[in-house]
Amino acid sequence: MTERPGFLVDEGISPDITSLFLRASDDTRDRLIIASGRILYYLPSAESKDGKVDENEILVRAADNPMLDLDLVDILGEDDKNDWYISGFLWGLRQMTRERAQHVINELIGIRNGIIIPTPNDVKILSNLSDGRLDDYLSVLGIGIEDIGSTVLDVGTGASAGFAKWLKVEKPDITVVSTSMHLIPKKSRMRRNLAKQDNIGYLVGSDGTHLPFADASFETVVSVNADPYYTPIDELATSLREKERVLKRGGIAILCPAVCDFGRHDIVQSDIQDLDIGISLSKIAPEAATRVYRDGISQMLVIRK
Repeated sequence: MTERPGFLVDEGISPDITSLFLRASDDTRDRLIIASGRILYYLPSAESKDGKVDENEILVRAADNPMLDLDLVDILGEDDKNDWYISGFLWGLRQMTRERAQHVINELIGIRNGIIIPTPNDVKILSNLSDGRLDDYLSVLGIGIEDIGSTVLDVGTGASAGFAKWLKVEKPDITVVSTSMHLIPKKSRMRRNLAKQDNIGYLVGSDGTHLPFADASFETVVSVNADPYYTPIDELATSLREKERVLKRGGIAILCPAVCDFGRHDIVQSDIQDLDIGISLSKIAPEAATRVYRDGISQMLVIRK
């Protein structure tokens, strides 16, 4: 086997695709590779008369192509196509040019066949904290357990609802609600995984931009590696106002890291300065930032009400 340092991360390829692929079963990986070949057929080439990529052509030909959707349903099935692992993988690939996607697919085939393996540094960059211990979450958020209120919302939980699970161990009387857009499909993998978990509080299928809770419902709102990470940049303001809306007076929301648009945009002061809420950028503890995130990510969003 060949170990290639930074095999996808250092190539500038979105780590989300590889991360989702690494978490999938062998059977799912096989189907994802077949589906990738079908997506490749629809993608535009990076080559054009002026040597530039027409981003609108990418969106028309792949991202929103109904014929491709039908093909993917034939390969994956309707339920699996909308599953958390699969939908995220497909979305990322559909945004690429044909050449870039081919590079990704070649790498993933190498991983599937055991020819290429991630280095320890790759695993660190591609991992998330969905199965972490409570101290892992708290160290990233920069708070202690004493800072957590009695009503807590975790926006964008992982496949094991790890934050809620470990918080309930330490504070069994606390009310914890975890949301995920990947709980919405009735037959999703996320639903199946979480159904096996005990004592993880309440689960709600929800998009972070439209939280189905009354105003002033929670003393503490948190998100690690989920929201606003997966929030399109044009919906960022709506998403952040939603977190402030569900906070009780005196509550705090900590959203880490300060990155949105599917990890492609680092949030800066100009992105939040016109919002009519008490929001600020705050430094992530250096050891947590180095351990968890790629270079350049060093801030999180803090909302106080």
